[in-house]
Amino acid sequence: KYQTPADAQKFLAELRKTHTDKFVAIDRLLELKPQRISYNWVNPGEPVAEMLLPDLQCFRTAARLRNLEILANVKDKALVAKCNQDMLKFRDWCFYNETLIGKLVAIVMESLRLDALSYAIASGVYSKDEIVKLIREFDKEIYIILINIKKGGTFRFLLFLSLFYHKDRHFI
Repeated sequence: KYQTPADAQKFLAELRKTHTDKFVAIDRLLELKPQRISYNWVNPGEPVAEMLLPDLQCFRTAARLRNLEILANVKDKALVAKCNQDMLKFRDWCFYNETLIGKLVAIVMESLRLDALSYAIASGVYSKDEIVKLIREFDKEIYIILINIKKGGTFRFLLFLSLFYHKDRHFI
């Protein structure tokens, strides 16, 4: 729906008109510190796939909206920095999730964040130091979680899973 910053601004304006409640909810969520969310685990005998994880989709959607905001405002350094921080926070909420799928969504969200920053970097208004600062903003605790994932079999699983993803990030 959007290829240029102007297209993204137009689409974002439409979304803000039609989904005002979602933008308000995102802003309220960002007032909270990322934390673990408890789930109602399935009853004995039910498959684990029955467990609902609605928060993961909400965080992913919120991150995609911030991605759109970065694309729409690539030269606004203050807004790009704020959206970057917001995406880090959404990612962190997913990292605190106690499920493997939560960790996978967090990793995908980190990729989405870096993808969004590539638009800003391509705008040419950022110095090398500013680019490094934006990309390297990483919570120490989350970094430790990533290292632990890498040490375990999860990293090998993610590599295996990546073989099934097409270069445009759609599942084959």
